[in-house]
Amino acid sequence: MKKIVLILFLLTTAISSFSQEYKPMNQPYVDMRWYNFGFSIGMHTQDLNFSHNGVVDEKGRIIYAEQPSFSPGFNVGLLANFRISEYLSFRISPTLLFGSKNIQFIEQGTTNILQEQEVRSTYLLCPFNIKYASRRLNNSRPYLMTGLSFGFDLTRKRDMPILLNSFNSYLEFGFGCEIYFQYFKLIPELKVCLGLGDVLQHKRTDLTNLDWLPYTNAIDKATSRLLVFSIYFE
Repeated sequence: MKKIVLILFLLTTAISSFSQEYKPMNQPYVDMRWYNFGFSIGMHTQDLNFSHNGVVDEKGRIIYAEQPSFSPGFNVGLLANFRISEYLSFRISPTLLFGSKNIQFIEQGTTNILQEQEVRSTYLLCPFNIKYASRRLNNSRPYLMTGLSFGFDLTRKRDMPILLNSFNSYLEFGFGCEIYFQYFKLIPELKVCLGLGDVLQHKRTDLTNLDWLPYTNAIDKATSRLLVFSIYFE
């Protein structure tokens, strides 16, 4: 994940540097509008962080869950930006994120994989952000952002070894750069979303295969994390 962050940071910096070649100032008054609208496309990764309780099941096993790798997902969204002052703005950007997570359950003291589960998720993420932008530099304007978002899983699949709650909230922070073209702004942005609550559903009345119950019982807490790279067109 650190390599992904570094690559995307260098890409954002390179695009910003490239924009400095455009000497004439494009759309010099666009930031004076009280509101702007747009859309976004991008990629993301979904991660689960597990806390284990060390419970021994009926077979004498202590089970651990982990996510050994990350799979890229696709995201698309809308943007509404409202001007507060010269440097501050408030943003709402509802986004659909299509992705998956591969979970492995391993017995303590061994390398035996007892069970694997692919968790496919389609999140409707509704972020509410405050953006602090620097002074405009020719045709680019770097910024920092933070805020809260609320996520809803629209494709939750029941009767699996673990089941995640359909609702979660996130703390977001990130950075980006507005690049001004003649008719629109191109805005690459990288942000991290840290889940604020336990997304694991502990009461499993949906299970028909009770052999899967020890996998849920072995986990004390699961928190969700997202790394999202978006390109906005505003």
